[in-house]
Amino acid sequence: MSLMDKLSKYKINCPKPQRNKKGMFLIKIKNKTASIVSFVEGKDKLKLNPKICYEIGKNIAKFHIASKKIKLYRKNSLSLKEWQKLLNKIGNKSKIISPNLNSLMKNSFLQIKNKWPKNLPHGIIHADLFIDNIFFYKKKYYGFIDFYFSSNDFLAYELAICINALCFNKKGKKYFLNKLENKINELR
Repeated sequence: MSLMDKLSKYKINCPKPQRNKKGMFLIKIKNKTASIVSFVEGKDKLKLNPKICYEIGKNIAKFHIASKKIKLYRKNSLSLKEWQKLLNKIGNKSKIISPNLNSLMKNSFLQIKNKWPKNLPHGIIHADLFIDNIFFYKKKYYGFIDFYFSSNDFLAYELAICINALCFNKKGKKYFLNKLENKINELR
């Protein structure tokens, strides 16, 4: 709630939480935690194109620049340090899918852990930028919603989420990834 409140002050369009009479964002309703936030116009898009992806990227960059001025910290509960716990929780249940999946996941985790970067640019990330959390109004980007997973991590982590979430169609085929690869190669 604090992140959305501060982002709205930096002109990042997102739900703005409303404070109660005691100045708190969170309230209890029938023993459940709740909050009232402002309405964000628009809805998600069913189909993307390179122009829309560019707008999303530009606004993610604005979010990251604005968040540099915000002094909040929350650990990323889905980052590398938590993966071992997830693997332990899965345990041998993965054998239902494939007999060797558990050992494959453990070996892959160790390889990733050994090669995990240490000094990439970091800051506050949204960490859930799937298309249903990106709103468009009158055919233009309008704002981000659902900051539940927002946390501090590498900015490249955010980029990886966006590529996985926005650059493939439902059947897993490359969507805009070829164009992205071409653009990266042009910049080299």
